[in-house]
This record gives sequence, C-alpha cells and structure tokens, in this order.
Amino acid sequence: MTDLENQVLKIIGTDKKHLDEIVGESDHELVNVLIILQQLERNNLVQRLPGGYWKLRTEKEHRNEQ
Repeated sequence: MTDLENQVLKIIGTDKKHLDEIVGESDHELVNVLIILQQLERNNLVQRLPGGYWKLRTEKEHRNEQ
C-alpha cells in the first residue's frame, strides 16, 4: 500500500468522513484523493456513502463481499 493510501485510511478512521475533510486533512489535491479512494473501494477497504461520505469497511463487510 502507498503512503497516500495509508494516510487516507488513517484520516477516515473509525467513523465516516466527508470527502472535503479527507482532502483537507491529507494536503493533497482532490483528484489524487479521489483516485486513491476509488482504488481503496475496488480493494474493498472503504465504502462510498451518500452525501460525499466515506467509511472503512469492517472485516465482516469485507468477508460478505467475497
């Protein structure tokens, strides 16, 4: 995993986080953060929620997807 991917996961933490907050806390451009979020979503590590929010997927959610 890249440093930026790890940083984004850490920023999201245990609660849902709005895209604007993730971008602001990462000090990276929106486009770069969106690319990372999409990669993490494809790997079932994060979940996109309505309203521009993101959250970490739980182990249980991850297992149910497979």
